[in-house]
Amino acid sequence: MKKPPRLLLLLLLFAIRSAGAQQSCQQLPLPPLRDPNIFTGEQEQYLGEAMAEHFQREFRPIEDDELTRYLQRLGDQLAPHLPPTDLQFRFFLLDVPFPDAFTIPGGRIYVTRKLVAFAHSEDELVGILAHEMAHGATRQTAVDMTRIFRDALKVTEVSDRRDIFEKYHQLIENVARKPGAFRQSRGAEQKEQLEADRVAVYALVSAGYPPESFAQIFDRLAETQGKTGGWLSDFFGTTKPEARRLREILKMSSSLPAACRGARAPADEEFRRWQAAVVAYSGLGRQESLRGVRTKRTLSPPLRADLNHLRFSPDGRYLLAQDDASIFVLTREPLALLSRIDAEDAYPAQFSPDSAAVVFHNPGLRVERWRVAEGEREAVNEVVLPRGCLQTSLAPDGKTLACLGIDFKLSLLEVVSGARLFPEKDYSGSFSPWEAFFLMLLARLLDQQPEWLHMSFSPDGRYFVAARHGNVFAADLSARTPLSLPGSVKKYLHYNFTFIAADRVVGVNEDNPQKSALIRFPTGEVLQTVTLGSQRLAAPGHGDYVLLRPIEKFPVGVLDLAKGKVFYASKKPALDIYDETLASEQLDGHIVLENTVTQRATARINLPRSPLATLRAAALSRDLKWLAVSQRSRGAVWSLATGSRVFHTRGFRGAYFDDDGALYADFPAWEEGSKKTERRILRLDAARSSMDEEGPSLENTSATQYGPYVVRFRPRKEKGATDEDVFLEVHDVRDYVVLWARHFPKEAPATYFGATTAVLSWPVSSRSAKAEIGKDPALSARLRALREKEGDYYLDVVEAATGRRLTQLLVETGKGSFRIRDVFAAGDWLVIEDTQDRVLLYSLAGGELKGRFFGSNAALSAVAGLLCVQNERGQLTFYDLASGEKRDQLTFSSPVSFATFTPDGQQLFVLTANQSAYWIDVAAATSESAARP
Repeated sequence: MKKPPRLLLLLLLFAIRSAGAQQSCQQLPLPPLRDPNIFTGEQEQYLGEAMAEHFQREFRPIEDDELTRYLQRLGDQLAPHLPPTDLQFRFFLLDVPFPDAFTIPGGRIYVTRKLVAFAHSEDELVGILAHEMAHGATRQTAVDMTRIFRDALKVTEVSDRRDIFEKYHQLIENVARKPGAFRQSRGAEQKEQLEADRVAVYALVSAGYPPESFAQIFDRLAETQGKTGGWLSDFFGTTKPEARRLREILKMSSSLPAACRGARAPADEEFRRWQAAVVAYSGLGRQESLRGVRTKRTLSPPLRADLNHLRFSPDGRYLLAQDDASIFVLTREPLALLSRIDAEDAYPAQFSPDSAAVVFHNPGLRVERWRVAEGEREAVNEVVLPRGCLQTSLAPDGKTLACLGIDFKLSLLEVVSGARLFPEKDYSGSFSPWEAFFLMLLARLLDQQPEWLHMSFSPDGRYFVAARHGNVFAADLSARTPLSLPGSVKKYLHYNFTFIAADRVVGVNEDNPQKSALIRFPTGEVLQTVTLGSQRLAAPGHGDYVLLRPIEKFPVGVLDLAKGKVFYASKKPALDIYDETLASEQLDGHIVLENTVTQRATARINLPRSPLATLRAAALSRDLKWLAVSQRSRGAVWSLATGSRVFHTRGFRGAYFDDDGALYADFPAWEEGSKKTERRILRLDAARSSMDEEGPSLENTSATQYGPYVVRFRPRKEKGATDEDVFLEVHDVRDYVVLWARHFPKEAPATYFGATTAVLSWPVSSRSAKAEIGKDPALSARLRALREKEGDYYLDVVEAATGRRLTQLLVETGKGSFRIRDVFAAGDWLVIEDTQDRVLLYSLAGGELKGRFFGSNAALSAVAGLLCVQNERGQLTFYDLASGEKRDQLTFSSPVSFATFTPDGQQLFVLTANQSAYWIDVAAATSESAARP
């Protein structure tokens, strides 16, 4: 990319100084474009729409008019003071866990909720908006995309909306093929930032905002700590780009003449109200907008996920129960529900020390405090740390957050202000490269926060301790002072520990676990010696106990410290104990209170509806009478005529309704007490509410259920591997009879089975693919025509019930720019979902790519000629199969968990996460009069 000459920047700065000397203020002209721009304003808008469809699914836009209207008004106040442009600036809020704002082509400016929380005033936020608007007004985004289109695709002109969307898809498919085209030199990027800063400062001052506020928020975001460098650091090249930018912002701010400075009435109070509303906002982020709804049915009783956390309040009067989406607050006597809190992806919640509130936080460092008695939110704060955290822990009073940063430095932060309470503690020397890699891998595999450090707050919130391999940090939070601990305490903090009371800690003696101890904190007197192992320790609600996770084959057990024995273990991870009362979740989903002395249940309760988590299986009967759904550990079958639940089962993997309405499902092995069951395909007769528990056994097999089929790879040789030299066996799920089998002497394929069609997939570089392609001259010619073979696929499409080949085709991925995530075929269409959150549509007859759409979880009806794609959470879009044009869009107030067309193609069945079932009349929803721009 051609770099703008240094003379240009000097002239621009000189122009600012000259204007100041003359005490006049003229409208700032657009600086000359440093490189070509092939996009008109309208074409740039189309490009922005394509990019927005691509990434907004992951970023969760907050589509609340009341909140975005304020942001739009701020931008509209700035727009007249920017260089003239034909762009119409539009502003969007995103619910993502980092403070940022960015601009994409077409004048689309995105501001994260975290950045709104980070701003100290409207003046600061407007500074960021002005900078982002300057990127658009100077057409930097369009120039950058022009360069990328040229370098990656050799495209030097574009036309209408369809053409731009097509070329943007081609761009995605060339990321791996031409990675250099997507990189910008550091020097060019720095010049762009300086140019945008210059335009932003002018616009801020002209609109009546103090430019110093822009410098202040930039300083905090970039963590420059006010450092601007100087001639000496410039000479030796040690001035950091961020420090140089801060210096230039301050210089430009002071150089503008008084004539440029506008007047503006302060709006601090209005900003604070809006800021609080943005921070407090919860929900999907959009209003329901549906057409063609024939019927809506609420499923009852609902299916609820397993609990992952149970906790008594310090006074023993309350109990909280938490799953993946909700926190339930209950009274203990009687055991009854008080309230439910939406808490998707929240870390384990806890009661405040006075038992009056529930506090919790999430991976985005959003901290909430809810009053127990009223069931209302009392406070919400967004803790902003630009670099993020590897591990966090929240104090019981919700006032202090511990964060281990990505640089392995530990900070204790005041939740309300975000201020650091103590100097950072460096733990970088406590992790070997191998340990760091292992913990990162574990976090990715388990999708949860790993325990880098052992951290614990005392139950009253006074003390905090963090330790790893003898590197200990302790603090008295009430006095705001670090603690110097004696060796008698540190001895038990090397490996694992937890506070079980305000002044008592149970810790593992790493040298001799059999001489672990309960000690007084912070003085270190040993109160009791106890034998412990490698389990993770957790405090009980109250009493001389400690929770061990795991214990043998159980996820949790209770150790009686007085007796030195584990006296209770649970198959469910959610458990707590308060003196002689134990709370646990049973296999049927009920919460049970049990007296540990009498060993009798004293109360039980079944919790109400909670949003569905990720589904493991779902099936709709052909006559539309029955629905089966399973999450990780629980499943259910409902009558759709009434919405009533007819079966509540343990979780299953795979589901299929036959023509008689009987459900066939793959139930994993299960054990309860002395009762053990093998993994089996079981038949559930929904009409008669009966279950046949003697179905085909899948124990010790690699079988997978795909609707009406059970697919198994069987090694040709005894004890052979299942990925090469295998037989693929396809069984009828109803009786396990083999429908067809096929031997693969080389690599086994990836398999994707639908109701009538199956797809077998290999990389084209595999020996199996080469052998099959070599048998077909036309396919061999197509392979030779591919630009690269790396990352491409060979697909063999067959009849699912017979294995008869229907067609073969090749999928080009641009040298691995995307990978196949899922495949299915229907009619003459093949649908691929890829790792770029796209749906690719192929013709089976000719193997040609017919369309690309942003989204996932596709459903297709060849009868209706429609493709349905989930673009964002809770949003479904219909596309015409023949033309690829958008027909209509449905917006639900809850995320969509499952969507499928009925066999006749006349209806779309939709199940949302709030467990509501919809039947959508397809013709009414996609008629010409219903079509939307």
